[in-house]
Amino acid sequence: MDDLRLTLQTLPPDDRRDLGQFIQWQRRKATGRQDLRLLELLLSPKEYRSEELIKKLYPAEPNPVAYYALRKRLLRYLTDFLLLRQR
Repeated sequence: MDDLRLTLQTLPPDDRRDLGQFIQWQRRKATGRQDLRLLELLLSPKEYRSEELIKKLYPAEPNPVAYYALRKRLLRYLTDFLLLRQR
């Protein structure tokens, strides 16, 4: 199982919603947010493999390098969110 997915699923529903809002607040870009799409896919009931996620996020041209950079960014947002929640 994916550690990032497992960590996200341990969050209560309110924190999941707040994390999405936190990510949205970080960049202030309403459309084309791949990190929010990845968050939704990781929180979905169906468990996707990395190859499937890459195809869903980058359908025209699968890009594993961009996918792993996106995962890293999502993990950084999650870490920042959790640190700020502890204050």
